[in-house]
Amino acid sequence: MPRFSYEAFDASGQISKGDLEAASEAAALSALASRGVTPISLKSGAAQEPWWAREISLTGTARTHKSAEVERFFATFAALMAAKLPLVDSLRFCAKQSGDLRMRRSLDRVAQSVENGATLRTALQDENGLFADRLVTLVGIGEASNTLPDIAQRIAELLQAEAVFYREIGGAMVYPVILLITAAVVMGVLVFYLVPTLAPVFASAGATLPLPLKIMLAVRSALLEHWLITLAFLIIAGAALLLCRKALVAGLAPLLRRLPLVGPMMVQHTTLEVCRNLHLMLSSGATLTTAIATTRDAARAPRTAEMMRRALNDVQSGASLSDHLSTARGFDPIAAAMIRAGEQSDQLSAVLGRISADLTQRTTRLLKQVVQLITPVMTLLIGGGIGMVVLSTISAIMDLNDLAF
Repeated sequence: MPRFSYEAFDASGQISKGDLEAASEAAALSALASRGVTPISLKSGAAQEPWWAREISLTGTARTHKSAEVERFFATFAALMAAKLPLVDSLRFCAKQSGDLRMRRSLDRVAQSVENGATLRTALQDENGLFADRLVTLVGIGEASNTLPDIAQRIAELLQAEAVFYREIGGAMVYPVILLITAAVVMGVLVFYLVPTLAPVFASAGATLPLPLKIMLAVRSALLEHWLITLAFLIIAGAALLLCRKALVAGLAPLLRRLPLVGPMMVQHTTLEVCRNLHLMLSSGATLTTAIATTRDAARAPRTAEMMRRALNDVQSGASLSDHLSTARGFDPIAAAMIRAGEQSDQLSAVLGRISADLTQRTTRLLKQVVQLITPVMTLLIGGGIGMVVLSTISAIMDLNDLAF
């Protein structure tokens, strides 16, 4: 259906702008009149913001909204819907409360589309991927079953649980990151201060500079003499990592799965992601095939998406979900056995909920064990490396003292 942008006087005499869908220009004018506004201008096509206010993507593709912003939106939206506030008013309130300009503009467009007669699901889909497909699908289920407040609350709880999990991961990595930063600072002091101070001493004494000091002196010279090339290399490398991070993670995943503790944690995290999304979809009234397809689309890792694609094909061919998951690599076999029991007892949704709760606790415990292992290992490696450099330097200085006497 054609889309029109308009400017009109509202009942208070203020000028309002927006977009609407109508079969023709006459139908658009009629729709505006039914709202009690007086059109000033009506143009074919959606309104465009000035170039300086438009959002720019370096990759050329739309990014989803920040997880924290989406979580905050659905938490507020669920509370407003539970309080029986009209849908459009709820969306506009959420837009005003958002501190993120991108989210605020997006919610304003969604509210305008809903006010123009579109469903909330359609309005979210029109945001070109800014809202995840699984959330859009759930909203559509809630609208179709007239349970949108309950669905919004479930989405808010899901996003909150995911946010807590990733915050725990981030918190667990704070100490290792501090160790790396401290090591970088210490090495910087050694390379840019200690080595230039000691090199003339060795030269005046006619002694050979120790190998670690030679390496650091060469690094210092390269950084100072070719700093522009070094800076350009770091920028290019950073951009390459940013653009190719998904491919890099996918390439390293098979190696990481073979590591003790890390491998089991990755399997549990994949299982938790699948079970959590399936439970949310099925408990909201979705069919099994829709739940699997949505879980496939929402998968963070390509390996998980491929596993759910094959599961969907098997289920559509008449097999059970557990038949595929029990043989899939990267899926917890205990969870697969419980899913089989849930299918046989027709309690799949409840079983998936229990699996999700259990895996959340197990994954958290395993994450703490991994961090407890990584922290001392990193401490030993970093401390040992810096200690070897310092000891070799002190040893060389002691040798100079022996030569002096």
